[in-house]
Amino acid sequence: MKASRSISWRRTSPGLFRAALFLPALLMLGAALFAFPALAAGDVTEITLLHDTQFSGDFGDESLNLAHYAALVNRIRSSKPNVLWVGGGDDLASSALSSLFLGEHMVDALNAAGLDFDTFGNHEFDYGPENLAARMAQSKFTWVSANVVDRATGNAFAAAQGGARYAIVDLGGVKVGITGIALGATATASKPGPGVLVLDPEEALRGLVPVMRAAGADIVVVLSHEQAAVTERLAESVPGVDVFIGDHEQATLPQPKVIGNAIVSRVGGGFDYLGELTLRVADGKIVDWEFTLHDLKALIAEGRLYPDRATQRVIQEYEAKAPHALQEEIGRTATPLDARIDVVRARESALGNFFADAMRRWADADAALINGGGLRGNQVYGPGTLTHKDIFEIMPFGNFAVKLRLSGADLLAALEHGVAAVEMLEGRFPQVSGVAFAFDPSRPAGSRIVEATINGRPIDPEATYTLATYDFLADGGSGYSMFVNAERVIPARSGELVTTIVIEAIREAGTIAPVEEGRIREVGGD
Repeated sequence: MKASRSISWRRTSPGLFRAALFLPALLMLGAALFAFPALAAGDVTEITLLHDTQFSGDFGDESLNLAHYAALVNRIRSSKPNVLWVGGGDDLASSALSSLFLGEHMVDALNAAGLDFDTFGNHEFDYGPENLAARMAQSKFTWVSANVVDRATGNAFAAAQGGARYAIVDLGGVKVGITGIALGATATASKPGPGVLVLDPEEALRGLVPVMRAAGADIVVVLSHEQAAVTERLAESVPGVDVFIGDHEQATLPQPKVIGNAIVSRVGGGFDYLGELTLRVADGKIVDWEFTLHDLKALIAEGRLYPDRATQRVIQEYEAKAPHALQEEIGRTATPLDARIDVVRARESALGNFFADAMRRWADADAALINGGGLRGNQVYGPGTLTHKDIFEIMPFGNFAVKLRLSGADLLAALEHGVAAVEMLEGRFPQVSGVAFAFDPSRPAGSRIVEATINGRPIDPEATYTLATYDFLADGGSGYSMFVNAERVIPARSGELVTTIVIEAIREAGTIAPVEEGRIREVGGD
C-alpha cells in the first residue's frame, strides 16, 4: 500500500433540521460549546476530521507508536485551518500498562498529542466508573456520548468531570456537532456499575440529534464504538447525522461508505492508519468531501515520519515508571500458588483454580477452562505478597478473556483433548472452574474421561453451556478445535486481558487463599 491515497466523492446534502432550543434543556443534556475564528458567510469551508478507531491502552513500540501518530496529526494540522482529531473509544484499556496505570498513561499521552474529542468504548469502564471519571477530569480533550448517562440524573456521565452528551465546535463559521455512542452491550462487556445507564444507541441518537440541530449544529458527527453492522444500520435509520466515525470491531475501510445521507468511515485499531476526512461545507451543508487513508508504516519506512517529541517524552516517562509499578503489591496469598510445569500441566492446581474462578466470575459463565501451558513462571508463589510482576510472569501472553456458548458434547471433547497427552506434560492440560472430572491416563487418548460434572451434575452432551476461556484457546490454540465454531457471547474485542481480571480479583479480595478441591482426579493405573 502506498503511504497515503486520496479518494474523492461528491454529493449534495439534504436540507438540515432547525428548531428552537431552551437553555434548561441544553444544560440538562450536558453540552460543551467551543468557538474558533469564522470565515465570511457564503464561503466554502473545509472541515477536516482526523480519526483513529482505538489504541487499547497501548503506546505501541519503538517502530510505530502514538508519538508517530501525533506527529502525523500535527503535520496535517499545520497545513489546514479547521482540523479536529477525534477518537472512537477503547483508548484507555485493555493492556499491561493499563493494568499498571489504570488508563492514566493514555490520557497524559493523548493530552500531549492533542486529541480533541473521544467517546466511550466498553474498555473505558474496565476499572469502574469512578476511575473513568477521574481519567476524564485529567483529560484536556472532551469526552462525549449520546447513550452513556448518569442513571440518577439523566445527564451526561461524569458531567462534573467534563463529560458531555454532545459538543458544538465553530470551525470557520461552520458549527460542527460532535457526539458518540458506546457499544449497546457495554453493561455486560465491562464494569460501568449500577449508576451508569447505557441507552439503546438508536433511541439515544434519535432523541439527541434534533437537539444538536436546534442548538445550531450545521454538521453532526457521531463517534461510534458500535459494531460495523450496527453503525451502518444507524446510518440508514437515524436522520440528521452526516458522519459516523469509528468501529468496535477494529475493521478498516479503504474508503468511506455513503449510507443513506451519512458518510461512514473506520480505519482499524492501533497505529497502522490515520483517516483524514475533509468535508467541504457551504451554507451549512456538505457539498463535497475527500478522504485520505494514511499508512504510517509506509511513511516511517520512507523516512517521512518521526515521533512527536512531546508525546514521546510522556511515553518514555511511563516506560520508566513501569518497572517500579510492577513491583507494587496488589494483594497477598495465604496459600502457595504452584506454577511449576509438572503441576499445572498434569493435575489440579490451586493457582489454576484461582485464575479459572476469576474468569468464570468475570463472564458469569457456567464453567471456565484455561490450559496449563498458559500458566508460566515454573515456581511456587507465596504465601506472601503478590505483585503485578508475579501475575505477568505467570501469564505473560496478553490473552483476552472470552465467553463461549457450546454444547456439552464439545465441552466433553475439550476435556478429553486436554488430558490426551498428560504423560508428556503438554500445555493443553485443562485447569477448570465449575467443572469437575476424573480421568484415567492408562486408557487410550480420546477415552480417558471417566466422569465429568458441571456444577455438580453430569455434563449432558445435548445441553448447552457457557464457558469462560481466552482468545488463544477459543481460536483453536493448543488443539482446542472444538471451540472454534462456538458462539462468542463475549468476543475477544469486548473481553479484558486475563491478567487484568486476575489482578482486579486479587485487589478486591486483598488476601486470597485458593486450595485444591478435588476438581481434577486421576484414577485407574497401578
